[in-house]
Amino acid sequence: VIGAPLADRLGSKLVLIRKEHRLPGEVDSFHYQSEYSTGILQATSGLVSSGLSCAVVDDFLATGGTAEATASYLMTKGAMVAGFAFLVGFSPLGGRARLQRAFPGARLSCVFTYSTEGVGADPTRIVLDPVT
Repeated sequence: VIGAPLADRLGSKLVLIRKEHRLPGEVDSFHYQSEYSTGILQATSGLVSSGLSCAVVDDFLATGGTAEATASYLMTKGAMVAGFAFLVGFSPLGGRARLQRAFPGARLSCVFTYSTEGVGADPTRIVLDPVT
């Protein structure tokens, strides 16, 4: 949803990372683990090369498990992970902290962040704060 127009706008390569059995042709497979699930992700073989500078882009950051596995895969292929970008980050699940610990030099940004901080007596209310 986000990757294709972003890659087009930047004039850069797009490498799709998808759950198992969703990509055609030869694929590389790798495992991911989040707080609530595990599984296999795949990328089209031969698209990631040594020295490639990458940004991991996704629509939603929850626990960070999928993004961490993707970045680790890219690094095993010799690529550099310059940063992470998400449309929405969900703070209570700790994905931002997880990625910052695993990849301390990489930039991380979310267009919007859901947070439960400062919600007072109503723990079910979620605050939507745009991040600049």
